[in-house]
Amino acid sequence: MKRTSGNDSMPAWRAGRRCACPAGAAIAFAAILASWPPIAARGAQDQETPVEDSVVFKPGARYSGAITLRGTIVDYTSEEITIRLKNGQERTFPSGEVLEFHTSRTTAWDDADDHVQAHEYILAVTDLQKAFKEEPRPWAQREVLARLAWCYRLQGRWIDAGETFLSIYENDKNTPFFSAIPLEWIGGETPFDLRERARQWLDRRESPVAVLMGASHLLAGPDRAAALEKLGELTKHPEPRIAILAAAQIWRTEIGKAGEDQVYRWEEVIRRLPASLRAGPYYVVGKGYALARRSEQAALGFLWLPLVYDEDPILTAQACLEAGDALAASGHADEAQTLYREVVVRFGFTPAAAEARLLLQGLVPRKNSPRDGGS
Repeated sequence: MKRTSGNDSMPAWRAGRRCACPAGAAIAFAAILASWPPIAARGAQDQETPVEDSVVFKPGARYSGAITLRGTIVDYTSEEITIRLKNGQERTFPSGEVLEFHTSRTTAWDDADDHVQAHEYILAVTDLQKAFKEEPRPWAQREVLARLAWCYRLQGRWIDAGETFLSIYENDKNTPFFSAIPLEWIGGETPFDLRERARQWLDRRESPVAVLMGASHLLAGPDRAAALEKLGELTKHPEPRIAILAAAQIWRTEIGKAGEDQVYRWEEVIRRLPASLRAGPYYVVGKGYALARRSEQAALGFLWLPLVYDEDPILTAQACLEAGDALAASGHADEAQTLYREVVVRFGFTPAAAEARLLLQGLVPRKNSPRDGGS
């Protein structure tokens, strides 16, 4: 079956009930993942029948209109896509010129997508693990792992999500699936096992993304100072994605004292990020405006998520809930109710939906002041 993929982000999956992968299966898959990429390389050599893919390029300087090339995708990163044409010639193009591409998926991969849409996470994880083992193309294996990292993340399995993402990044520093990195944005108490793993990530000096993940999950506890120090160092990293996300994590600790002008400057920085990475930082901007008592600007900041950057449904639901709070605080009660209903209908499985239901039923008072920053 042919599926269409975008050029810089994962599909906006909708999560549902939370399921745990059996421990034995998780351990077995971890052992397989530890031997990657040799398995990927071996699979690529064993593949005898080339896969015909099609890549659609945007109209631009190279072509006056959209154009489609057919052949086999050899590699795909955030910077380049390489295609082997039917005549055997390989051509490389900037990934930014890709409008969309179509490629074959295994049955297990298709089944996993269907299970995710139906909120059947234990089945989705099993199918994605199977798809990874069956997939002969290294670049496609990385996409399978990115989807798996999202499944783990949406179940709250942060350690599995983090280790899976690290395997992707270590295999391809220019991964187009960087949005699968499991960073914390909402805040709150960090579970003991995650805190211990986050400390290990923080100590991995050779891996900036491990440090970024570790610091993200240690900002709300006794390791806050060490996490902030590491984030400060990462803001000078030459890769913009890492540097800006590190800065946005620091903003989480500054929202209680940031003024309107400072939050506005944060928005300017966010525009330098790829679209697939803007959701978390825009949530922080919404918090910043809310705590600066700029309710309407806060609502606009939060609404970037449900309207545009809705890849993470749990974070999006929280942003939609807090956009409703901001509108209620500025006297727009009807609009606030509309957003609360949106949370219940669109994200009924999330913690935010439980609170939205209570607000709609009048069982708890509406927020007339910003919610606590949480970090």
